[in-house]
Amino acid sequence: MIRISRDKRRVIIFISVLCSMLLAVGALAQRGANPKTIVAQHNKKAMDAYANLKLKAAFKSLETALSVCKKHNLKGEPLARTFLNFGVIEAGGNQDNAAAMGYFKKALCEDQNILLDPLSSSPDIETLFNIAKQQVKSPGGCAGISSDPTPVPTGLPPGPSPALPPVGVPPAGPAPVEQTGLMRHQPVTQQVRLSPVPIYVEVNPSVEVGQVILYYRTLGERIFQQVPMTPRFNGYAATIGCDVMQTFDPSGIEYYVGVLNEDEQLLGTVGSEAQPYTVAIVDTLSVPPPSIPNEAPPARCIEECPPWNPDCNKTCKMFGDLCDSSSECCSGMVCVEETCKPSEGGGSDRLFVEDYKPVMRLGLSFGSGYGLLLGSQVDPYNQTSKTPFHVLSMAPRKNEGNVVTDTGFAWNKFNFRAAALFYLSPGFAMGISFRGGLAFDQSGASEVMPLAPTGLANVAFRIVGHGSKTFELTGLIGVGGGVIQYRVPYEDCAEFIIHDPNSPESSQQNVNPWVDPRKLNQVQTGCNWKAIDSYQRWKEDGYDDIWYGTNAWDKSTDRIIKVYFQEAGKLVGEIGLNSYVWIVKNFGLNLGVFADAYFLPDFALNFDLQFGPAFRF
Repeated sequence: MIRISRDKRRVIIFISVLCSMLLAVGALAQRGANPKTIVAQHNKKAMDAYANLKLKAAFKSLETALSVCKKHNLKGEPLARTFLNFGVIEAGGNQDNAAAMGYFKKALCEDQNILLDPLSSSPDIETLFNIAKQQVKSPGGCAGISSDPTPVPTGLPPGPSPALPPVGVPPAGPAPVEQTGLMRHQPVTQQVRLSPVPIYVEVNPSVEVGQVILYYRTLGERIFQQVPMTPRFNGYAATIGCDVMQTFDPSGIEYYVGVLNEDEQLLGTVGSEAQPYTVAIVDTLSVPPPSIPNEAPPARCIEECPPWNPDCNKTCKMFGDLCDSSSECCSGMVCVEETCKPSEGGGSDRLFVEDYKPVMRLGLSFGSGYGLLLGSQVDPYNQTSKTPFHVLSMAPRKNEGNVVTDTGFAWNKFNFRAAALFYLSPGFAMGISFRGGLAFDQSGASEVMPLAPTGLANVAFRIVGHGSKTFELTGLIGVGGGVIQYRVPYEDCAEFIIHDPNSPESSQQNVNPWVDPRKLNQVQTGCNWKAIDSYQRWKEDGYDDIWYGTNAWDKSTDRIIKVYFQEAGKLVGEIGLNSYVWIVKNFGLNLGVFADAYFLPDFALNFDLQFGPAFRF
């Protein structure tokens, strides 16, 4: 057994009593503390935890603050600040804009003068807060929003959010007219990207006005720019122009309007530097386009486009524009009663969805064409009449050719094209194509290629239309190698029949040196002896003991038209236009016009018209 001295026991008893007294004093102090102070302390603790990325601890502190508000029936700024901090953590920590908007509205309906803490805010959070402020300021904006300090259900991570406009996009419908004793103004809530923003105000006519100034800044800027407004219609107007929209391409614009007297003293404003109006910059309007009264909405600014991406300046008809079909309206709209209006489901009745982006395109087309050939002297492979040569003791002379063609067009007969192009961007593609020419020659000559091939590397870029819509016009350039064959007609002497030696004409057979005695009474290739000048030239040249003849036809009799195929190439350059009609998303028809230049060694300028099916995936 351990014995404790009497003095030690006294010390232990004293310390126990002192601790009990301190705990009692603390409890009494806690009981007597101001509830607003307790709420403020928990809010500070929550935001410190948020700054250190401890979201669970932050939510726990705010829930404690809300329970204190409920217990002591606190309203006004303490409750509003707690809701506001809930919204900041939902937006900045959970990325849940829908929950954040709900808390911001609760905060503003509880205290319309509540402001964000710059240390815990961001441009996106400011945008959400400004949108909530505009919504609760409208008539009935706080209807249905309970001030009950029950927290909006949250989770980590958050679940699916109810449908809400994204950051920077106010809800559909025009904003209510703002009216003071000095000015009346219809706030601009949305404008299409890269479009000027027109601002219009009316000033009380009983007020002597010196100047009306538009103050604006893009989202993220700190300083407002000033633009003098000019008299227009019954009020004053100014436009935030293309120089701002093109240079900064902002996601939103903040503005307010001030009226100055002749001494440049501020008489009043609609909006303010602390609470400006916010214009969301969107791809598609859900409200009528802003405009000055009695004037058309401003035209969209021109964006500089690379040649392979013509879509960057594509236009579509907006809310309220006249239309003939929904394909003319912007995404998310349909043509109803000849007017573009938002569709109920956010889509449209177009044939294809806007975001369809195929990877590749295949085409197989058939057609024919003509080519421009330069004039030349040629020796056709199937020509019967030749230049002079000796028959018996004389050696054959060099064949120099005896057909002269003029510069002109010749038919290239039937051909086909097969192409595979891969999209590098929605309006730009690269690939390869193959062109095959079928000569259909009847002579069976080995000089005629049964399939004249041409291979090309191609670059295609869209000129008109959109890749997901019905019609599309595409430009094409290419370079490669290959040959092309043209059907060239020419005159030749006729084939004839060598008769039986017993016939009267048989004695004449030796006059023609191309007669084959083994093929009597058959068609033989040669010139009728009556149509050649062999006998006369034989005598003039003095060959009395030698049979001499020519097949140099004098074109006097027995004339027929023959055809041979003349070849050009081997280096090829091409330009063309392809029009596509997409019947369904992956299948359509293609009509193309092409110009090809063939070089080395022989030149030809070829033109093809092609038609066939097209596929994309």
